Amino acid sequence: NEASAVELYHQAANLNSAKALNNLGLRYKTGAGVKQDSAMGLNYIKKSAEKGNPTAMYNLAVCFEKGENCVKDSKRAAHWFHKAAKNKHRESLYRVATRYKSCRKISVTTGLAIRYLQEAAFQNHPGALYNLSVRYENGDGVERDIKISVKCCLEASRRGHADALFTLGTRYNNGYGLPKDSKMATVC
Repeated sequence: NEASAVELYHQAANLNSAKALNNLGLRYKTGAGVKQDSAMGLNYIKKSAEKGNPTAMYNLAVCFEKGENCVKDSKRAAHWFHKAAKNKHRESLYRVATRYKSCRKISVTTGLAIRYLQEAAFQNHPGALYNLSVRYENGDGVERDIKISVKCCLEASRRGHADALFTLGTRYNNGYGLPKDSKMATVC
């Protein structure tokens, strides 16, 4: 039950479990099994992030990005997204990689953005897979390679990425990188 889970999380947090601290933080933020206390939730998440938990780093970044229970601070959000990405957090890898051109709060080169996209794609992030598909199709930051582009697009579509499905339909319809197949184009 909820109360037992919270008690066990408290025990683990008292033993310095970063995962337990993050889970407690999320529970206090949402009121799941405890009386909602957003400030306490943020404090637990911050402690977890400072202990090196990549998921907590991401959660803290989102809090700063949205101004949830704290002052909205894009610089601090970028800092925590970047830290989480360096720790291989899938969503953070994708967010940092796709925002590198517009985010002046952190310095990310095209090469680093590609590496982060590849790492997120390796973890089956649909958006990263599709983004790589487009980059390989256009030769944007990588050597142009239609075979890799199609492979990434297929993987993204298998994970339900809408733009990837549309792109596959277009490719089947036009015979671009895939055999021309009007039936498959209709399915996509």
